[in-house]
Amino acid sequence: MSDKIEEEIINVEMKTFIDLFDIKLTIPDFQRSYVWTNENLQKILNDFEEFISSKKDEYYMGTILLFKNKDAYEIIDGQQRITTLTILYSVIADMPIPNNFQLSFSSQESINNIIEAKKYFLKKIKTKEINNDLINIFEKVKFTVITTTSQDEAFTFFDTQNSRGVKLKAIDLLKAHHLRAINDNERQRVSAKKWEKVENTKNGFIRRDSDFIEELFKYILYRARVWRGNKSGIVDIESSERIQNEKIKVEFEKGVQSDIIQLYPHHKNMLVHTIDIDENEEYIMDFRFKQYRHQPKDLPFSLRQPISKGLEFFLFVEKYAQIVEYLNKDNSQTSEYRGFYNQVICQNYNEKCKSSYSVYLKEFFILCVVCFYDKFEHNKLFEFSLWLEYFLGSIRVRQSMIVERTIPKMIRELPYNIIDIILGSYTSDEVIEFLKSIEKIDNEKIETIYSFEKTDKNSIRDRYIESILNYYGHKELKNLQNKRIWIEQRLKNAK
Repeated sequence: MSDKIEEEIINVEMKTFIDLFDIKLTIPDFQRSYVWTNENLQKILNDFEEFISSKKDEYYMGTILLFKNKDAYEIIDGQQRITTLTILYSVIADMPIPNNFQLSFSSQESINNIIEAKKYFLKKIKTKEINNDLINIFEKVKFTVITTTSQDEAFTFFDTQNSRGVKLKAIDLLKAHHLRAINDNERQRVSAKKWEKVENTKNGFIRRDSDFIEELFKYILYRARVWRGNKSGIVDIESSERIQNEKIKVEFEKGVQSDIIQLYPHHKNMLVHTIDIDENEEYIMDFRFKQYRHQPKDLPFSLRQPISKGLEFFLFVEKYAQIVEYLNKDNSQTSEYRGFYNQVICQNYNEKCKSSYSVYLKEFFILCVVCFYDKFEHNKLFEFSLWLEYFLGSIRVRQSMIVERTIPKMIRELPYNIIDIILGSYTSDEVIEFLKSIEKIDNEKIETIYSFEKTDKNSIRDRYIESILNYYGHKELKNLQNKRIWIEQRLKNAK
């Protein structure tokens, strides 16, 4: 490099895996857990066998990015590969790993996965002859090792790798970005732990085979903050995954550097909850001088508030992760809502998650419910969910096919944005009355839409109509023309 300053902080060289034994490697707190599966492990073994057969001189395994922090080298990128090779080396070579190379893992998930990986390798290696070619392969495994003495420079490289298509997720970059904004080591450790807890939540809430934390950012946090208004350009039509990830990254990298967590108006941090007048015409105010030692979902944050860099970001994510989990589990306060959700929004057929609802309507339904809970908690949650579904269900009946663009297009074309209505209302009744006031979609009356009769062809629309008829106890009918009346009756009976 021609720039002298860059020459002083960046070093690029080729190293073998064995060469890495000469330096002290560490895993920083922001790194995600060791998560490689048996499929990943088997691919390594297969690749090694193929390499040995080819008689080639070197086996290239990509780039490793290190940050030199005093006498140690933090792995910024390459942790999964290095850890896997270390496990395999310990099994094949049957030799102790050098002391300076003994990586430390605090995550229980990492520890469990490392134990399982070692068991898997031991089982596979037992069936193979351990020869010199297999042992010596570690001297032929090579990396491009980028070392920098500047943490900012390290993360710049990390970001660049991501933009060039290396599989680094936006959420990993966000984690690193906000962790390095925390100066206190203990706070950094706590933040990394909170993130790991969310990250380790199994299964998505939209699609069971997705990562929970990715769905949280994509379908809840990002959309709640960015889907504002309804005019051209404000609500973006979904674009490619790469562009979506970049938008998420940009949105959540915002914020000022601050060690103080700023609180904004929220029902959890109001100074006065109620006001009354006594017999002497004196004001009686219910001051909320209480210390909340509750759960993350009780934190007084709002979905659209500014977020400071560092600790606040991690607390913010933790809060909404718990809200989503809470709403997805049966409990006494959400039992009616959950019964409706399970039977209508996520109804199963033939023991498969083949919902009568469109997955895109489901995404928007959950987003609106989280927004509502964020504002009003359990207050009329069940009633809200029925009237929200009354509106969304009319879209399900009206359109034989619902695609990814349907919801953003709807928000842009309607004279209102439901998310704005929810988050801008003072009471739950205000939101519900708004939903009840919606009579038309594209100048077509909702009641007219609901007069559509099922055809008994087992189409998605037919299954949806059937699920609604079953829920409200009208299996003998073929349309939902009286759905509004049924909702009123169900709510009356629930009181």
